[in-house]
Amino acid sequence: MNTYDLIVVGAGPGGSVTAKIAAENGLKTIFFERGRKPGEKNSSGCGLGPRMFRDFPEMMKRLTPENA
Repeated sequence: MNTYDLIVVGAGPGGSVTAKIAAENGLKTIFFERGRKPGEKNSSGCGLGPRMFRDFPEMMKRLTPENA
């Protein structure tokens, strides 16, 4: 079994940069991407969808502007 210091799920712009910087700083890093190639954004919106509010209600409460 392989072990890693960091696992990045989603190699879009943010995930790719995170994995690159972590690896450059000596962390054993792996990333997974469902798209055709790393670095491409494969979602159509930049916001958080309704599923996030359903699946992570406490986290979403902390992220909404009225709770800032």
